[in-house]
Amino acid sequence: MGYPQGGQQPTYGGQPMGQQPSYGGQPSMGQQPMGQQPMGQQPMGQQPMGQQSSYGGMGGMNGPAYEYQQAQQGYGGAPSFTASPPMGSPPVGGMARGGGILGILQKCVTENRLERFYNSQSLSMLAQQLEQKSGRVQQLAQKWKLSGEIQNDLYQLALYDVIMLCDDSGSMAFEEQGERIEDLKMTVSYVAEATALFDSDGICVRFLNSTQEGNGIAEPSQVQQLISSVRFQGLTPMGTSLDQKVLQPFVYSALKSNSFTKPLLVIILTDGSPAGEPYDKIMQVLNQVHQTSGGVGVAVSFAQIGSDQQAQKFLHEIDVHTGFGSMVDCTSSYELEQAEMSRKGVDLQPEVWIAKLLLGAIDASYDKLDE
Repeated sequence: MGYPQGGQQPTYGGQPMGQQPSYGGQPSMGQQPMGQQPMGQQPMGQQPMGQQSSYGGMGGMNGPAYEYQQAQQGYGGAPSFTASPPMGSPPVGGMARGGGILGILQKCVTENRLERFYNSQSLSMLAQQLEQKSGRVQQLAQKWKLSGEIQNDLYQLALYDVIMLCDDSGSMAFEEQGERIEDLKMTVSYVAEATALFDSDGICVRFLNSTQEGNGIAEPSQVQQLISSVRFQGLTPMGTSLDQKVLQPFVYSALKSNSFTKPLLVIILTDGSPAGEPYDKIMQVLNQVHQTSGGVGVAVSFAQIGSDQQAQKFLHEIDVHTGFGSMVDCTSSYELEQAEMSRKGVDLQPEVWIAKLLLGAIDASYDKLDE
């Protein structure tokens, strides 16, 4: 990924002159291994009894009690996430049809109209590179307890650069005893771990309020240090920050200079609805990028952190908006999804929630799961 910073590519955490230095090296004291919570904190996803479910369940992602009954339509149909096949069994979906990784990439390019970015030769080269990483992808799937179909679908991430826009408003710190910050760290860590398999450049991280930045992040330790360096304060200028910190430098400027050469997946993690700007500002920003790009090359995934009901309502409004096409997907919070699935006797793992977050805006079958 090219980093639009005055023509120079900064190192991880690179800052404009006069701001804080970059953060790297060893994890800060108290950092936990991936998937574990700091001692004494509530596990991610634990929810008080009676919590209202999300605006649309995530769909049957990894357990026999899920009630979504989409019919299988071959690879690319809405996945029927019932019980996962045993690891080591023949993969399902596109792999089983003989298309292999190349077939998965071709399908994503066709469905998302990415032909301006990839031709048959470049796709073949990318597929060959990914074949060399297939063992590592399978290891991740085993670690995350993903089905063979989800494992295959993750290869679509190789077609995109990933930027995460993180909510650093004051409510992240004072609501739910600061657990939202820990959930944010875990979510970004998971995303970095997965995307690093497909793009050695790593992910970029920006914040709604802070000028702190992270570039080329591929390790959970980098995520921990970056987020720990940010002061959580202020409001939630979601549309303004998306426009100024992501779309202007990474899309609009790149289009003007003919350097927009790889599609962009923007993942926005927030615990609330917009504040500090007009409520419909985010709608205006999304509509503008949709018109500018024709809905091609930019995908936006919203994910809720925490259980704020207003945030839930706001994300629902975006999710059902008809003006953005398939460019936008929204995923309700892990806590709400886990609470809903617990009532059905299913233990929803964070890793499966992450898979939906990653794929919802680029694979229509995942987007449909919560509509």
